Amino acid sequence: MTEDLQNQFANTNILIVDDMQDNIDVLARRLRNRQATIYEASDGTEALDILSVSPIDIILLDVMMPGLSGLDVVKKIRTKRSAAALPIIMVSARTDQAMMVECLQAGANDYVTKPVDFQIVSARIATQLGIRETYRAALRDRSKQIGIAEESRVRLAEAEAKLASLTGKG
Repeated sequence: MTEDLQNQFANTNILIVDDMQDNIDVLARRLRNRQATIYEASDGTEALDILSVSPIDIILLDVMMPGLSGLDVVKKIRTKRSAAALPIIMVSARTDQAMMVECLQAGANDYVTKPVDFQIVSARIATQLGIRETYRAALRDRSKQIGIAEESRVRLAEAEAKLASLTGKG
C-alpha cells in the first residue's frame, strides 16, 4: 500500500453504525489502516449519543437496525446538520432502488450495498470529505467577506461622523 493510501483518512473521525459487530470490525480495521479515527455504534440511539459529544466528520450508517433505523437517524441528524456539513453514507444489504431513493430523499449523501467493496466505499468517503471541505472553505471565505464588509461599514460610519462634525451637522 502506498503511503498516500496508508494516510488517506488521517485526522478523519468516522462513525460506523451497524447492529452487526462483524460489519463494523471489517470496515473499522481497514479504515484504521488508513489512519482514520473510528467511532462505533451498534444502534441509532447510540449513534446519536456519540454524535452529540464527538467531532464526527462522516458517518457510515446501516439502514436496517432494530429500534431506531438508519433512515430515522438520518432524518434526526438532518434537523440539525446539513448534508454538506456532515456527510452520511448509507450502507445496506438492500439493493432495491426504492430504498436507495428513500435514503437519499431523507438526506443521505450516498448509498453503498453490502457486502461492502472497500475500494468503492473509501472512494466515496474521500469524495464526500472533499465536498465537505469545499463547503467549509466557502463558509470561511464568506465569513472573511462579512468581516471585511463590517470593517468598511464601521470606517464609513466613522468618516460620516467626522464629516458631520466638520460641517457642523453633528
